[in-house]
Amino acid sequence: MRLLSDRTSHERQRLGALGDLALALDRLACTDTVLVAATDKLLAFELTEPLAFARRRAAAVNLCVQMPDRSHIAGRHGCVLLDDASRIVDFEEKPAQPRSDLASLALYVLPPAAHSLLRDYLAGGGNPDAPGHFLAWLVQRAPVYGYIAGGPSYDVGTPETYAAANRAYTRRPI
Repeated sequence: MRLLSDRTSHERQRLGALGDLALALDRLACTDTVLVAATDKLLAFELTEPLAFARRRAAAVNLCVQMPDRSHIAGRHGCVLLDDASRIVDFEEKPAQPRSDLASLALYVLPPAAHSLLRDYLAGGGNPDAPGHFLAWLVQRAPVYGYIAGGPSYDVGTPETYAAANRAYTRRPI
């Protein structure tokens, strides 16, 4: 295990989630596909099949979950629009009026080709602390596919949603 430091000492110097990812990719000289978990979700499914899906596509992949309706996405989740081949044709971060009922889980599989595109995004002034904005930018420049997860996910981002997720998850059969 290696500990990487961005050498910041004040909050205003922070690199942001994507800045930190780019720093890690550079410092580790990473040439592998990476799984980025920029989420506050507890996942009740294995990642084996989504990762195999990403390997078959050799492209960036965003894990999604189907919501009961669009109101569950509005202002809270990234919204994903797929074509018939599962390619993302539109991604919008936390829209007020979602165009689909597919929500991003903020889990991304990024192949080596996407690493340089991340650097381009940041060099062009892209938001360094919002992975969903990078994904919206990326789908306009490279093939990005959506994998619809078959199992549930639970929001654990606030004390209230964590408590609700804990109740729901502990009731699940083993």
